[in-house]
Amino acid sequence: TPNGLSALSNGRWQTFKVQDGLPSDRVNCLYQDSAGLLWVGTDDGLAFLDSGKFQTPRTVPASLREPILGLVADSAGSLWITTANHVLRVTRDKLRNGQLVEADISEFGAADGLDGTEGVRRNRSVTHDPSGMIWFSLSSGLSVVNPSRLARSSEPAIVHINAIAADGSPVELSPNVRIP
Repeated sequence: TPNGLSALSNGRWQTFKVQDGLPSDRVNCLYQDSAGLLWVGTDDGLAFLDSGKFQTPRTVPASLREPILGLVADSAGSLWITTANHVLRVTRDKLRNGQLVEADISEFGAADGLDGTEGVRRNRSVTHDPSGMIWFSLSSGLSVVNPSRLARSSEPAIVHINAIAADGSPVELSPNVRIP
């Protein structure tokens, strides 16, 4: 809810808030992963419930400290997350253990086929289907990805310059090319 996360246990309600370890009282989404860990997306980032206590991942980029609007896990151990402005894939275990490095986060956008990256406040705005496809409900529409077809990371392209032209005229290739 906008006023914390409420749980009903043994006929009694308990509400968890910032003082209980959540980054914000405004809770936007929940996801329980295959290990039984409950992930909580709030207006100020992520938390997870482990051994009865809410914890926030240490050392996360700014994109994971903004409103988390949807999250789900894939079969390879990644969390797929929509925020107010990003669509991300994050290595779940490294996020949980505070060992997240830049290579453990992939951001997706227009170059990857998305019409936009703005998440929406909607129940299950990120979900997966029985075949493993991840579905995103974004402000720009519905998108889907097959995580098994994405490479975890790729080597950067090696650039080879074969020719240079300026105003239609060839320029001699040399270690230090200067074009006035």
